[in-house]
Amino acid sequence: MSSGAAFFDVATVLREVKMIRAEGLVRIRDLSLPLLRRAAAMRSAAVTDAWPVEVENLLRTAVSRLGGETCRKRPHSRSGWPRDA
Repeated sequence: MSSGAAFFDVATVLREVKMIRAEGLVRIRDLSLPLLRRAAAMRSAAVTDAWPVEVENLLRTAVSRLGGETCRKRPHSRSGWPRDA
């Protein structure tokens, strides 16, 4: 386990991901996502007010690494992610 992974509770991160799936990316600014925001900030070169974009990019990268196109095609109708993104 990497040193950065120790700071994240998997159950809480999963709960935040499920909130995004339930509400969609359109409402991401309205959601409380402290762990996903922190994880996205760790990947970003600069701290900005664009945290929703950074969280979205983090999730896209994770989905891509988990299953690529096969995994990405299923949740689009609920997640709000465009199919060709």
